[in-house]
Amino acid sequence: LKVPSESDSPTTKVVLTIPKGVEFQQYEPVSGWKTSTEEKDGKVTRVTWEATGKGVLAGQFQQFVFVAKNPEKAGEAAWDAYQYYKDGTV
Repeated sequence: LKVPSESDSPTTKVVLTIPKGVEFQQYEPVSGWKTSTEEKDGKVTRVTWEATGKGVLAGQFQQFVFVAKNPEKAGEAAWDAYQYYKDGTV
């Protein structure tokens, strides 16, 4: 997941909702960011990265690497991602 800064205010949090049928398996730790997951029925449904430092500044981007398994059957998967800024905008 590549997150560019799209504001003069730093990005301080990124929330990714895992599509139904996709199995989130693991993530790569990112220096300066705390990672947490939410589960339902033993499966990860949401991943949140929160900056422990300044976050993603204007003119920069940050990559959040993770591994997920596609569903057995082909279909569509909608990845909802939310980018939170220090000034309170999303």
